[in-house]
Amino acid sequence: PVKTEADYYSSDLLSDIIGRGKSSRLHTKLVEDQKMFSQINAYVLGSMDPGLMVISGNLSEGVDFETAEQAIDEITNEIQNSGVKETELEKVKNQAISSLDFGEIEVLNRAMNLAYFSLIGDPNLANQETEKIKSVKKDDIRNIAQKILAEENSAVMYYHSKSTN
Repeated sequence: PVKTEADYYSSDLLSDIIGRGKSSRLHTKLVEDQKMFSQINAYVLGSMDPGLMVISGNLSEGVDFETAEQAIDEITNEIQNSGVKETELEKVKNQAISSLDFGEIEVLNRAMNLAYFSLIGDPNLANQETEKIKSVKKDDIRNIAQKILAEENSAVMYYHSKSTN
């Protein structure tokens, strides 16, 4: 969703649950447990226009693309079907709020944030981000997961490394 839409903060937190950091679902299951990827992450393109949720990673040697894609689908399907735990949601909310707060320490970052929200129509929205993050509920995450992570919304690209032969 567009950054000014209510669902934006749900989608941003969903991407954090899926793929931000070492405690994310993708990292825990596919890097640490199954060792299918050497690294993997997820993020949304937050902008003035509708964007994308991107999931990207580097496969471990010997893992084929289809198997890796199926493993990612299993994790995203689990969230669509079962939702997330309250503790999981609270953790990513706290991380997002901390990132916002630390980003606001420098005057230049604060000015850029105000300019961005002014550009999209309301500079006061910069002061409302923390409350919007705090207001996201478990059901919001599940609902946005069902919208965004639906199979018909997916486009998959495989990047092969250049052969050295």
